[in-house]
Amino acid sequence: MNHAEVSSNHDAIRHCFDQVLSISPLERVRQQRVLFVPGGPEGFDRLFLDLFDHSHRVEETSLFLKPSIITYPDRLLDRLGASLQDRKRKEIIFQGFKSRRCFFTEILRRETLKELVDFGHGGVSRIYGPGITEAMAEEHIQAIIHQIEAYFPVYKLVLTDAAFPFLLSTFQIFAEDEPESYVVFFKQLIIEHDPIIECFAIQDQAVTRNVLENVINWVIAHPSSESDPTKVVAELRVIAKPLRAKGRT
Repeated sequence: MNHAEVSSNHDAIRHCFDQVLSISPLERVRQQRVLFVPGGPEGFDRLFLDLFDHSHRVEETSLFLKPSIITYPDRLLDRLGASLQDRKRKEIIFQGFKSRRCFFTEILRRETLKELVDFGHGGVSRIYGPGITEAMAEEHIQAIIHQIEAYFPVYKLVLTDAAFPFLLSTFQIFAEDEPESYVVFFKQLIIEHDPIIECFAIQDQAVTRNVLENVINWVIAHPSSESDPTKVVAELRVIAKPLRAKGRT
């Protein structure tokens, strides 16, 4: 094989890689129906951005281990080094809240919020990691309260004590030509306090419907679950109260 042939083969391989890398994770899920998505800006962050970055009505329901990135104040995002994709997703979703294009139901365990404000581990929150102060944690809780008060019912927060052994989000995109339904199962790795979120994404209407009916609805209907916005806000104020004095000293 001569040099020209080797160069030609390398060019063809490079072209194939360029084509693969240029396809967004969401487009790959649409093509393959099932996809493992690695963490990082061009993986998980890009997928979740693209699920909202369009003109159609979209509904997300989330069972996760900490509040969504859209609840984080900008100062906290700066300190945590949030990606450009996450920042853009937050901006798009808030625009969608105002236009009633985006709907988001977030389900969190009360234990998660208690850990959010627990700085008893050498002054480090188990949820945020190092570098985040009690004042920032209180600011975050207040931001969640404001989000409920300003945007309910397009944004809903459900608090629960129900145990769920897995973490997931469902998405329904109501495109006029062909509605789309997705379920995303999460896996979070902690590497030196840096969370890397990987996921397994499935596009399937029946799977999404079954998850909503048999998992999400079960958690929401659990005896410990609270979805009334007034009562949820009251619980959040109680959680934030110990931070007020300590966080501003």
